[in-house]
Amino acid sequence: MCKEIYIFDGTNLLSVEKSLSKVLHLSSKKLHNLINMYLLGNLPNLNNSNLSLQNFHEYCKGNNVSINITALHFDNVFFFHKTSLIDDGIFLREKGLLDLDKLLIISSPLSEYLKQKGVEFFFENEIPYINIKGKIKPIKDLPCVNAKSSKTRIIARLTKYGAIPLEGISGFLFLQDAKNNATYQRINYVPEFLLDLNDCVEGISNDWQNASKQVILKCEVDIESWCRPGDYYEQESGLEKSIEIATEGFLFLAEAFARQFFFNTSLRPSDYYPFLAHGTGLTANRIKEFI
Repeated sequence: MCKEIYIFDGTNLLSVEKSLSKVLHLSSKKLHNLINMYLLGNLPNLNNSNLSLQNFHEYCKGNNVSINITALHFDNVFFFHKTSLIDDGIFLREKGLLDLDKLLIISSPLSEYLKQKGVEFFFENEIPYINIKGKIKPIKDLPCVNAKSSKTRIIARLTKYGAIPLEGISGFLFLQDAKNNATYQRINYVPEFLLDLNDCVEGISNDWQNASKQVILKCEVDIESWCRPGDYYEQESGLEKSIEIATEGFLFLAEAFARQFFFNTSLRPSDYYPFLAHGTGLTANRIKEFI
């Protein structure tokens, strides 16, 4: 008999409800009703962010409903990565989602675009260099006097400091946040790395922006590959990650249901950016949808 796979899907309210009800071994209707009753009993706290999955567990226990939040487990999780395309996604459909340092070295839409602009990257002894129209210098010496934060991000993405790994591929747990998060609206038509580079090499992003198409990639990743914000690859167990994902899913549902009572209820941050560890990448068959 094949083992049942538990997947967390943050595409919409219904998919989150189904994902959470399955792992909690409740029907979707039962979970929906329980959360609504829990919220009704906590109306004074709805705008104080005092609600939690643990507290909900205690509520269920007090109402003779058994859910075990300490042993729940997701096998896989959907991950929403925001990017822009200048090749209609041909590269992604063939090669999948790769780390930035690799994209800059191999033949990719990004590296070929930069090459046309007279910019190339290469590494020597793990030190990143940039070649701008024949002038070669280490990334750390890239002149960005008026954009220090941009230069800092460029260096962080390409430079390894001892045991500290390079940044991986970031995204969102919920499609709603990928679409609406205000901070990341700036990368709708230009990759963040290219925007940062534009602060150092003026005008380099213009043609990409004019030719690009916005897309959100819905990717399926193993729970072991998924890292929570601030994790820094601390190697949390699949159980610890599953509990955090379930907690985020519960707050997503509770927030949506609570808006029946208070329109502006906010129970979770919209800047929740999980990521894949550097070197993980995603094969093309793990990209399930181009949204």
